[in-house]
Amino acid sequence: MARVRVARATSAMLVAALSFGARPASAVVVADKIDTYTINGSYTNSIDPSITGTLTVDLTTHSVTGANINTGSFLSGGFGTFTVIADQGAFGRRGQDYIVDLTNGAGITFGLVLDTRSSLFSGETAAIDPSSDFVFDTFFAPIPCFTCGDFKGSISLETLGSGAGVAGAVPEPSTWAMMILGFLGVGFLAYRRKSRLRLA
Repeated sequence: MARVRVARATSAMLVAALSFGARPASAVVVADKIDTYTINGSYTNSIDPSITGTLTVDLTTHSVTGANINTGSFLSGGFGTFTVIADQGAFGRRGQDYIVDLTNGAGITFGLVLDTRSSLFSGETAAIDPSSDFVFDTFFAPIPCFTCGDFKGSISLETLGSGAGVAGAVPEPSTWAMMILGFLGVGFLAYRRKSRLRLA
Protein backbone atom coordinates (compact mmCIF):
# COMPACT_ATOMS: atom_id res chain seq x y z
CA MET A 1 0.00 0.00 0.00
CA ALA A 2 2.81 2.41 0.91
CA ARG A 3 4.59 1.62 -2.36
CA VAL A 4 1.44 2.44 -4.33
CA ARG A 5 1.15 5.85 -2.61
CA VAL A 6 4.83 6.60 -3.24
CA ALA A 7 4.48 5.58 -6.90
CA ARG A 8 1.40 7.80 -7.32
CA ALA A 9 3.11 10.76 -5.64
CA THR A 10 6.21 10.31 -7.80
CA SER A 11 4.17 10.07 -11.01
CA ALA A 12 2.12 13.14 -10.00
CA MET A 13 5.34 15.14 -9.45
CA LEU A 14 6.69 13.95 -12.78
CA VAL A 15 3.50 14.97 -14.64
CA ALA A 16 3.51 18.38 -12.92
CA ALA A 17 7.17 18.93 -13.78
CA LEU A 18 6.58 17.98 -17.41
CA SER A 19 3.55 20.27 -17.70
CA PHE A 20 5.52 23.21 -16.31
CA GLY A 21 8.52 22.35 -18.46
CA ALA A 22 6.41 22.29 -21.66
CA ARG A 23 5.99 26.06 -21.57
CA PRO A 24 8.56 28.15 -23.40
CA ALA A 25 11.16 29.57 -21.07
CA SER A 26 11.19 33.35 -20.86
CA ALA A 27 11.92 36.01 -18.31
CA VAL A 28 10.60 39.45 -17.60
CA VAL A 29 13.35 41.99 -18.25
CA VAL A 30 13.12 45.52 -16.89
CA ALA A 31 15.23 48.04 -18.79
CA ASP A 32 16.06 51.58 -17.72
CA LYS A 33 17.08 54.17 -20.28
CA ILE A 34 20.39 55.62 -19.07
CA ASP A 35 21.99 58.66 -20.73
CA THR A 36 25.26 60.43 -20.03
CA TYR A 37 25.39 64.20 -20.42
CA THR A 38 28.50 66.30 -20.99
CA ILE A 39 28.61 69.51 -18.97
CA ASN A 40 30.32 72.65 -20.30
CA GLY A 41 29.89 75.88 -18.42
CA SER A 42 31.42 78.54 -16.20
CA TYR A 43 30.56 81.02 -13.50
CA THR A 44 31.39 84.69 -13.27
CA ASN A 45 34.04 85.93 -10.88
CA SER A 46 37.45 87.53 -11.40
CA ILE A 47 38.81 84.40 -13.16
CA ASP A 48 35.64 82.83 -14.72
CA PRO A 49 36.48 79.19 -13.84
CA SER A 50 35.07 76.50 -16.07
CA ILE A 51 32.67 73.73 -15.10
CA THR A 52 33.22 70.48 -17.01
CA GLY A 53 32.37 66.84 -16.56
CA THR A 54 29.58 64.32 -16.94
CA LEU A 55 26.18 63.69 -15.44
CA THR A 56 24.52 60.25 -15.69
CA VAL A 57 20.73 60.43 -15.90
CA ASP A 58 18.15 57.64 -15.65
CA LEU A 59 15.38 58.70 -18.05
CA THR A 60 13.05 55.96 -16.79
CA THR A 61 13.05 56.85 -13.08
CA HIS A 62 13.72 60.57 -13.74
CA SER A 63 16.75 60.80 -11.48
CA VAL A 64 20.45 61.61 -11.68
CA THR A 65 22.44 58.48 -10.84
CA GLY A 66 26.04 59.65 -11.21
CA ALA A 67 28.15 62.78 -11.43
CA ASN A 68 31.76 63.74 -12.08
CA ILE A 69 31.95 67.52 -12.31
CA ASN A 70 35.22 69.43 -12.18
CA THR A 71 35.18 73.12 -11.27
CA GLY A 72 38.95 73.58 -11.31
CA SER A 73 41.49 73.45 -8.51
CA PHE A 74 41.44 75.73 -5.49
CA LEU A 75 44.55 77.48 -6.84
CA SER A 76 42.79 78.32 -10.11
CA GLY A 77 39.72 79.75 -8.37
CA GLY A 78 37.65 76.57 -8.50
CA PHE A 79 36.29 74.30 -5.80
CA GLY A 80 37.54 70.87 -6.89
CA THR A 81 35.69 67.84 -8.23
CA PHE A 82 32.12 66.98 -7.20
CA THR A 83 31.15 63.30 -7.41
CA VAL A 84 28.77 62.62 -4.51
CA ILE A 85 25.04 63.27 -5.00
CA ALA A 86 23.70 64.58 -1.69
CA ASP A 87 20.16 65.44 -2.81
CA GLN A 88 18.10 66.13 -5.92
CA GLY A 89 14.60 67.12 -6.94
CA ALA A 90 12.30 69.59 -8.64
CA PHE A 91 13.26 73.24 -8.30
CA GLY A 92 11.64 76.59 -9.04
CA ARG A 93 8.29 78.15 -8.33
CA ARG A 94 6.39 75.66 -10.48
CA GLY A 95 8.96 72.85 -10.20
CA GLN A 96 9.97 73.35 -13.82
CA ASP A 97 13.72 73.06 -13.16
CA TYR A 98 15.81 70.32 -11.52
CA ILE A 99 18.47 70.75 -8.83
CA VAL A 100 21.25 68.30 -8.03
CA ASP A 101 23.20 68.97 -4.80
CA LEU A 102 26.74 67.64 -5.20
CA THR A 103 29.47 67.54 -2.55
CA ASN A 104 33.24 67.40 -2.93
CA GLY A 105 34.17 65.98 0.49
CA ALA A 106 35.76 69.27 1.56
CA GLY A 107 32.67 70.90 3.06
CA ILE A 108 31.44 72.51 -0.17
CA THR A 109 28.11 71.76 -1.83
CA PHE A 110 27.43 72.61 -5.47
CA GLY A 111 23.74 73.23 -6.12
CA LEU A 112 23.58 72.58 -9.88
CA VAL A 113 20.24 73.86 -11.23
CA LEU A 114 19.28 72.64 -14.71
CA ASP A 115 16.76 74.22 -17.12
CA THR A 116 14.37 72.52 -17.56
CA ARG A 117 13.37 69.31 -15.88
CA SER A 118 11.34 68.17 -18.90
CA SER A 119 14.25 68.65 -21.33
CA LEU A 120 16.70 66.92 -18.97
CA PHE A 121 14.58 63.77 -18.65
CA SER A 122 13.55 63.62 -22.30
CA GLY A 123 17.15 63.32 -23.51
CA GLU A 124 17.44 66.88 -24.84
CA THR A 125 20.04 69.57 -24.23
CA ALA A 126 19.46 71.47 -20.98
CA ALA A 127 20.97 74.73 -19.73
CA ILE A 128 22.78 75.47 -16.48
CA ASP A 129 20.55 77.90 -14.60
CA PRO A 130 22.15 81.14 -13.34
CA SER A 131 20.75 80.41 -9.85
CA SER A 132 23.21 77.50 -9.40
CA ASP A 133 25.53 78.17 -6.48
CA PHE A 134 28.27 76.87 -4.21
CA VAL A 135 27.49 76.64 -0.49
CA PHE A 136 30.15 76.39 2.21
CA ASP A 137 29.28 74.22 5.22
CA THR A 138 30.36 76.03 8.37
CA PHE A 139 29.96 75.31 12.07
CA PHE A 140 27.11 77.83 12.44
CA ALA A 141 25.19 77.64 9.15
CA PRO A 142 25.73 77.06 5.42
CA ILE A 143 27.07 80.17 3.67
CA PRO A 144 26.49 80.75 -0.08
CA CYS A 145 29.30 81.91 -2.34
CA PHE A 146 28.76 85.67 -2.67
CA THR A 147 31.58 86.18 -5.19
CA CYS A 148 30.68 83.40 -7.64
CA GLY A 149 28.32 85.47 -9.78
CA ASP A 150 26.05 83.98 -12.43
CA PHE A 151 26.42 80.51 -13.84
CA LYS A 152 26.10 79.79 -17.54
CA GLY A 153 26.55 76.88 -19.91
CA SER A 154 24.74 73.80 -21.09
CA ILE A 155 24.64 70.07 -20.69
CA SER A 156 24.38 68.07 -23.88
CA LEU A 157 23.84 64.41 -24.56
CA GLU A 158 27.03 62.40 -24.99
CA THR A 159 26.48 59.96 -27.83
CA LEU A 160 28.91 57.27 -26.64
CA GLY A 161 27.61 57.03 -23.10
CA SER A 162 23.91 56.73 -23.83
CA GLY A 163 22.07 53.46 -23.90
CA ALA A 164 19.80 51.12 -22.03
CA GLY A 165 20.88 49.55 -18.79
CA VAL A 166 19.23 46.17 -18.28
CA ALA A 167 18.23 45.02 -14.85
CA GLY A 168 18.41 41.39 -13.82
CA ALA A 169 15.88 38.94 -15.22
CA VAL A 170 12.96 37.93 -12.99
CA PRO A 171 12.12 34.19 -13.11
CA GLU A 172 8.62 33.18 -14.15
CA PRO A 173 6.35 31.17 -11.82
CA SER A 174 6.97 28.00 -13.85
CA THR A 175 10.71 28.33 -13.21
CA TRP A 176 10.08 28.68 -9.48
CA ALA A 177 7.76 25.63 -9.55
CA MET A 178 10.37 23.51 -11.33
CA MET A 179 13.04 24.53 -8.84
CA ILE A 180 10.81 23.77 -5.84
CA LEU A 181 9.81 20.39 -7.30
CA GLY A 182 13.48 19.58 -7.83
CA PHE A 183 14.29 20.35 -4.20
CA LEU A 184 11.32 18.27 -3.05
CA GLY A 185 12.47 15.36 -5.22
CA VAL A 186 16.02 15.50 -3.87
CA GLY A 187 14.66 15.69 -0.31
CA PHE A 188 12.37 12.72 -0.94
CA LEU A 189 15.25 10.63 -2.34
CA ALA A 190 17.41 11.47 0.67
CA TYR A 191 14.54 10.48 2.98
CA ARG A 192 14.06 7.16 1.16
CA ARG A 193 17.77 6.38 1.27
CA LYS A 194 17.88 7.12 4.99
CA SER A 195 14.90 4.83 5.73
CA ARG A 196 16.50 2.00 3.66
CA LEU A 197 19.71 2.28 5.67
CA ARG A 198 17.75 1.88 8.92
CA LEU A 199 15.99 -1.29 7.65
CA ALA A 200 19.25 -2.92 6.47
